[in-house]
Amino acid sequence: MSECIVTFGSSQHLVGTLSTPQQLEHNRVGFILLNAGVISRMGPRRFNVKLARHLGQIGYCSLRFDLTGQGDSGHAAQSSPYEKQTSIDLQAAMDQMTLSTGITRFVIAGICSGAVAGFKVAQDDPRVVGLWMMDGHVYGTVKSRWMRYRMQLRHAFVSTMRSWLCRFWKKATPESKQRSDRLKTDNPSPTREQFAVALQKLVDRNVKILMMYSSDMLWQYSYQNQFRDTFKAYGFVDVIACEYMPQADHTLTTLANQAHVMTRIGAWAQVAHPALPDGKV
Repeated sequence: MSECIVTFGSSQHLVGTLSTPQQLEHNRVGFILLNAGVISRMGPRRFNVKLARHLGQIGYCSLRFDLTGQGDSGHAAQSSPYEKQTSIDLQAAMDQMTLSTGITRFVIAGICSGAVAGFKVAQDDPRVVGLWMMDGHVYGTVKSRWMRYRMQLRHAFVSTMRSWLCRFWKKATPESKQRSDRLKTDNPSPTREQFAVALQKLVDRNVKILMMYSSDMLWQYSYQNQFRDTFKAYGFVDVIACEYMPQADHTLTTLANQAHVMTRIGAWAQVAHPALPDGKV
């Protein structure tokens, strides 16, 4: 496997590391790995570096890069709002990998904000044929909420009851309702229904999706079948792979958890995106 630094983007301001296996198959997918929050393209605990090298060992090319204004990347000559700029950056990364390798189909892999960004671009760009999302959008169920309330009561009964009473009292006031409505308007996350519709469109387009949730999402995602319970009315629950990892934290601190996730992504990729016969796309 080889690695080289590439610069690209409208102002040549984006910096990334292109990893290619010894025998590059142009008809395979390429992986785009991006920042998790403000962490550079190395990823938390250098996870993106390790993942790129693992993917290279099993035949996949990858480009890990810093979004505009993060890590080694500079600012574009003409800046855009964060969400739009992120989409522009991801599309530029796909353009660069096509230029460097000939690959035209991509899997976007991201943690937290990276997962959210990948999901957004996948809806708009048909070149995206796969997504790995860790600790991305999450939606609760009756069971997950009950589990959270039970944990709160078990660990801090008095303070929890006091907090609930205060919250109930504040919600009863008109001022609180107005504030709640403003917060709903400002929240960029899709509603449960919007998320479901978007997922269904991706699945109908044959986009392969692997979702993983760590223990740091415990207050929102707390058991293995939560995704299935949340979206049981939709056919995609039988197609999308989803795993809850109660042993792992958000930044994959332990080597064991890093190894588990890398192995899981590699195994999923080989099933979901195997090398195609020559001439196939």
